[in-house]
Amino acid sequence: MKSNYKFSLVEEIPRSEIRLRPDLFQGREHAFAEETVEKIVREGFDKSQEPIIVWKDENGDAVVISGHSRFEASRRLFEAGDQSLTQMPVKFFQGDLEAALDYALLESNRSG
Repeated sequence: MKSNYKFSLVEEIPRSEIRLRPDLFQGREHAFAEETVEKIVREGFDKSQEPIIVWKDENGDAVVISGHSRFEASRRLFEAGDQSLTQMPVKFFQGDLEAALDYALLESNRSG
């Protein structure tokens, strides 16, 4: 696995442009960690914390490769009326599909 991954600076993009591909980028049995989601929902989504990592796929979609639980918590808060989550802070992973898969697996193992 590579250790010299590259990312963009933090950007805010519309949440409507962010996609999930758990078939590719979810190394766990569950799509996200419910305990983490509930904690974020209770305490609120802090945009100053580490942003969600996304990768642009062949269609140009921003696909979550790290931060599935944070993204799920933001979805729940947004649907409950938190309009500050219309835009989401992200870093774009810079690399091909194979590198994105390596990074997703590394992050999944680290947090799992």
